Amino acid sequence: MKKLKYILLALFLSGVTIAQTQMPIGPQTNWFTGMVRGYHFTSPVAFNICALYIPPDAPGAAGQNQHIRVVRFTAAAPPAFPGVTNGFVQLFTITNAGPTTTVACNIPVAAGDIIGIYGARAGNCINSYDGVAFPTTIMAMPTICRRSGMQACISAGQPMANIWSEINYNIGRIFMYYNCCPTPTITTNLSAGNICAGASVTILGGGAQTYTWLPGNQQTSSVSVTPSVTTTYTLQGSANNCSTAVTVSVQVNSNPTISAVANDGPVCQGSPLNITSTVNTTSPATYSWIGPNSFTANAQNASILNAQPAATGFYSLTVTNTYTSASSPTLITCQAMATTSAAVVPVSSLNVTPFFTLCAGSNLNLTASAAGATSYSWAGPNFNSSLQNPSINNVAPIHSGDYSITAYYSNPQTTLVCTSFAVVNVSVVPMNPVTPFSSANVCQYTTGTFSASALNAAGYQWYGPNGFNSTNQINSITNIQPVSGGNYTVNAIFTIGTVSCTTTSYIPLNVVPVPSVAVIQSITVCERQGATFAANAPNAISYMWSGPNSFTMNSPNPIFANLTPNMSGMYTVTASFSNGNLTCYNSNQTNLLVKPIIPFNLGADKLLCSNSDLFLNGPAGATQYNWWGSTSYTSNTQSMFVPALGPQNSGIYVLEVDLNGCKTYDSVRVDVLTPIIYTLTPSNRTICRGEDVSFVVGAAQGSENYAYTWNPAIYITGPTGSLQAGQPLGTTVYNISAYDIACPNYVIQTSFTLTVKQPPQPNIFLPKNNQCEPMCGIYNSHLSSEASSVTYDFGNNKIYEGDSINICLPAGIHYMRIITNGKNGCKGTYDYTVPITVYPKPGADFTWDPEQPTTANNTVTFKPTVKHGITFAYEWSFTNSTNKGGIDSSTIKNPTKMYDNNGKFPVMLVVKNEYGCIDSVFKIIIIDEDVAVYIPNTFTPNDDNINDVFNVKGLGLKTEGYYMQIFDRWGTLVYSTKDINKGWDGTVKGQKAADGVYIYSVKVIGDNGVGKKEFKGHVTLLK
Repeated sequence: MKKLKYILLALFLSGVTIAQTQMPIGPQTNWFTGMVRGYHFTSPVAFNICALYIPPDAPGAAGQNQHIRVVRFTAAAPPAFPGVTNGFVQLFTITNAGPTTTVACNIPVAAGDIIGIYGARAGNCINSYDGVAFPTTIMAMPTICRRSGMQACISAGQPMANIWSEINYNIGRIFMYYNCCPTPTITTNLSAGNICAGASVTILGGGAQTYTWLPGNQQTSSVSVTPSVTTTYTLQGSANNCSTAVTVSVQVNSNPTISAVANDGPVCQGSPLNITSTVNTTSPATYSWIGPNSFTANAQNASILNAQPAATGFYSLTVTNTYTSASSPTLITCQAMATTSAAVVPVSSLNVTPFFTLCAGSNLNLTASAAGATSYSWAGPNFNSSLQNPSINNVAPIHSGDYSITAYYSNPQTTLVCTSFAVVNVSVVPMNPVTPFSSANVCQYTTGTFSASALNAAGYQWYGPNGFNSTNQINSITNIQPVSGGNYTVNAIFTIGTVSCTTTSYIPLNVVPVPSVAVIQSITVCERQGATFAANAPNAISYMWSGPNSFTMNSPNPIFANLTPNMSGMYTVTASFSNGNLTCYNSNQTNLLVKPIIPFNLGADKLLCSNSDLFLNGPAGATQYNWWGSTSYTSNTQSMFVPALGPQNSGIYVLEVDLNGCKTYDSVRVDVLTPIIYTLTPSNRTICRGEDVSFVVGAAQGSENYAYTWNPAIYITGPTGSLQAGQPLGTTVYNISAYDIACPNYVIQTSFTLTVKQPPQPNIFLPKNNQCEPMCGIYNSHLSSEASSVTYDFGNNKIYEGDSINICLPAGIHYMRIITNGKNGCKGTYDYTVPITVYPKPGADFTWDPEQPTTANNTVTFKPTVKHGITFAYEWSFTNSTNKGGIDSSTIKNPTKMYDNNGKFPVMLVVKNEYGCIDSVFKIIIIDEDVAVYIPNTFTPNDDNINDVFNVKGLGLKTEGYYMQIFDRWGTLVYSTKDINKGWDGTVKGQKAADGVYIYSVKVIGDNGVGKKEFKGHVTLLK
């Protein structure tokens, strides 16, 4: 002790702070002698016990030496008395320490250790007690001290043994001290003491050797935390076996919450756009909006009064809460963000022609244009149209008025429709028909008159032959000449404003001249040629020709076609003239000569293949022959021969045959076809099986009428044609032949290869396609080296992916489709050819009748039920209904069994349906003992040996468990027995009972121990 004082003094003089902390313990309330007592607790933290002391407040304890023991329990706390434990390690012991000495020690304790501290004073072990159980703290961490000890005194140096606990009694008082050492100076440094919710903070600790942070029990010098609320953190630090703790607080500020942002868009261009928000804040908030077209706002809700299309887009709101901290002057801001999308539908000005003035019968063409408009609507007098630029044909005055036009604007992202408007004024000038009058027919050198009339006409305008024009309504021409004869046109004029409109008509004025008739005096032609006679007499109204072979014709210029020599001769023409009442005549003659020709025909046009010969033959008897062709060919022979023609020899070949100056001609067109060539051929291609392909082949030159053949003609549309399509199943080399249908002997060829990559084809075989449920098996496509994935699809969302996979199918018909994805990039789908049928189990069950059989009602009929299918067979198994054991069986549907004894008897049913599926059900049938009891209602104990005793009789009764009681009418027990063979003789305590009605209670048990029953009733005693 003296040495300890020197150490403490040295530490004090050197300026080192010494800490010594007592664990709180309750005050003395009682005392005890003769045995050692104390307490045990579970350490909430790691610490060192550095001193112990037993208070001397128990009677007789003052001035007495101290005896102290400290143990650590290795398995569990000591059990409740009388149980004991020796599962502990003794950490410290001292006997006969001085009465006033605080006993120094150094006992390390780990967090979670169960520590027992025991002690007493004097030779007879005097103990001081406090409360039943005492909640206390160690290094600010809570724990509970509970009473424990042993049934012996330790004043002679005995170790602890057979420790017990009594939690319902007071605990022994021993003062325990810790932190008897220099207290470390713990430092903390926060990265931030005032944060927003969701932010993390780093707290740096220092000044100790070991650290423990609470809450969290993290044993590092520094921690990173993300508190959801303001939290105080405790840092426990130890250095040189001395511990202390400091706290630091992190203030957590709430973030604002934006529960909704919205806008009233879409809106039309020029309309207000309102942007709103719903915000929850815990402190004054600031708002910041940003959006399209450099939009900003600093209010919770914002508006754009004249919204333009540039305002379309996303609007972002930032809400900021600002907080202060008592520990720091620095402000902290916590924010939340949200966005909303708004749309402004563009609306542009509507451009139209504002005024129209046009004549009746004209076409009115209305036009409108508006940038961005999606549709238009016109409305006017007797008119509606949805065209942008509609027309009204043949307008009338009823079409005059205002025409309104509406342009519509929309956005594909919204249903909003916006509009703009304009008006067009239309005026239609009314017009009436004009009626002309004239003297119709006049002779040369007389006077011609004509006039016109039109309702509401503002004026007239005449136009006629020989440059005539006039604005008079009535007109005259004197000394009229033939040049003034003809049609006179009159226009009636109608006006609105500066627009003039006219209606037109005309009237003829005929001036009849009487001139000479001019003809061609002589005409010479060749046979088959034509000739035209010409007779010309100004103003003649008719001509009549006559000539050889009784020829006549009423025409000034008769035309002859295909003349023959016998039509030669003199022809006379007579012309007539008339003014309507007067007809005049004049005549003249023409001489016609027709020379003969040689007719011939070279035949039809010829289409020749390249390298063919051409032969043409002319007629005999001509005085001269001339051949020529478009390829500069010439000849003067009767026949023409050109060998080995080429395309350059194509053209028209003409033969001229001359007979005394009369020539006949014929021609034939010769086309020499060019050899055909390919212009389009398929190239080599690689595909996956099942992909659609198409091929096109093309040729040029020749007759442009080609034939194509494909070999082999598999996987394609057909063996012929320029266009082929199909879904090839395998790699194929296609050979294509083409020829000109006009020249089938010249064939050109090409080929290409179509490489078809095959998707993995599963090799799966199910040994059975129909089976009872559950149908389980391993499905293996054997494609592990070819496929990257295999999927089995049985329909109804029963899809399994994987290979070599165990699949169990429920009852039903399943169609299996296998989808493979090959490592070569090709996907295949294969249907298993046979449906998989999983037959349902019968779903067997059974009942019996009667439902609760007894040994008396012991004939039981069993009734099976099934849920699925038609039952094919029943197999019943029963334990024998007697006590002899053994098994009975039956194959009928409703077997009947008789049970002679009570008890539990197993019954099993096996059912097979028409699919061969088997189901079984097992049940226990219980046969109860049916106890038969006879209790009389009257007996006469008059010593005549007849009905003197009240006895209970019965069948199936067990002697054990029998109990009879007799009560009088006031409920007083007058007789009882447990012997089934004894009855009541009508006496009570040796005296005859009075006549009357008594109450009985009889309890019986069946022979097999079941069938317990109680009978209550009345019996009449008569003597």
